[in-house]
Amino acid sequence: MTASRIAGSELTRRQFVLGGLALASTPLILAACGEERGGQAARATAGRSGPWKFTDDRGIEISLDQLPQRIVAHEYALAALWDYGVRPIGTYGSVSIDEQPIFEDLDLAGIESVGEVWGEINLEGLAALQPDLIISTYWPSEKLLGGVKDDKLESKMGALAPFVGIDAQVPATRTIKRFEELAGALGSDLESPEIEAIHADFDEAVASFQSAVKATPGLRAMAVYADPEALYVGKTDDYSDLREYEAWGLEVQSGDSPDPYWEIVSWENADKYPADLILYDGRATAPSLDELADIPLWNELAAVQADQLAPWHMEEGVSYRLFTKHIEELTAVIERSDIVAS
Repeated sequence: MTASRIAGSELTRRQFVLGGLALASTPLILAACGEERGGQAARATAGRSGPWKFTDDRGIEISLDQLPQRIVAHEYALAALWDYGVRPIGTYGSVSIDEQPIFEDLDLAGIESVGEVWGEINLEGLAALQPDLIISTYWPSEKLLGGVKDDKLESKMGALAPFVGIDAQVPATRTIKRFEELAGALGSDLESPEIEAIHADFDEAVASFQSAVKATPGLRAMAVYADPEALYVGKTDDYSDLREYEAWGLEVQSGDSPDPYWEIVSWENADKYPADLILYDGRATAPSLDELADIPLWNELAAVQADQLAPWHMEEGVSYRLFTKHIEELTAVIERSDIVAS
């Protein structure tokens, strides 16, 4: 997300959400159908050979002499590609593998971590993996790749292997579809029964969400990051999941700011936007509900008093499986919510 000024310091989206708060030799595996690792694995297309090309969402065409075998993936890209059987040799992200909730159902044994703090990459470890390709999300507002803090770091990583960047600021289903297309380009069977089942589960979750929203007309949601200094109200157009929730009928109160991502609201004005339901930052690096409860004015918000709260997985809706979980989680809260804010 963009630069936001907090306590006199200009912080990017990733510095803000993470700062407030290092040798595998196994090649990439395109898992066979029925393999236990990762639960639902996709069949690979056999016999792939020859040059490999893919145009990413920065408009850059990546050309390799052959299908990439040694892949390093940002934590969100790893999760996005997992259901298609893509198994990277390395990963990097904002927390350790064991602390990343999006990995809780995945067996990542043998996958090397080369970064566990946002923007900090073990370049020697990355080089030792000898990657053919690095896959990440891409944030157009900052023109930055996921977990890469600046052009200097991108250049150093890019000297070791080309990047593929998938746009994470379009509606979530578009991001998911692009990761699916990339998986297909990497040899995954996109028409396997496992993938079809994941699609069906997603469609069912969306239908249930829409029904829940219709059952409580006028329900207003607001997505926030909160800390003792201020309340940060998410701008709907800048978050892939919020764009989908709104398209599916939920009224989402959007922050109003010339800067991308957030409107920073003082706690004295925290009720600026009436919200019956609050989506609070639910990632591993964000304050917990117990920590938020220590902020007096947080407790005065109508949605908080009514216990109409749901975790907000703002960057994590990158696969049908993950997004289905998020949708189902939010739907359950919508179903028990009432209009409480004036």
